[in-house]
Amino acid sequence: MDPITDFLENDKLPDDDKAAKALRREAANYAIIDGRLFKKGLSQPLLKCLRPYQTDYMLSEVHEGCCDHHIEGKALARNLVRAGYYWPSMMPDSQEFVKKCRICQENSNFYKAP
Repeated sequence: MDPITDFLENDKLPDDDKAAKALRREAANYAIIDGRLFKKGLSQPLLKCLRPYQTDYMLSEVHEGCCDHHIEGKALARNLVRAGYYWPSMMPDSQEFVKKCRICQENSNFYKAP
């Protein structure tokens, strides 16, 4: 996200022409509003981009906090998008988070056929 932010705020591009072209194309999907990076979507509102240190809190909050659904990885990622958040590795991070959840693992073992 830092290269995208640098490009949108400071018009800074990589030296490599191919990387610069790819960054311009990717940056078209983002906007800076009040100093914060947001991802644009076609059929959704702007999504607030989170930094890596913020993602665990949001995963925890949606998975076991106020929502307390203990849902699977893909559904967790969809709920995060509905809540208005985004980061590039959202789907694998959500799936990994669910694998570490003790309650989800106990429930999945309970529902397995003997």
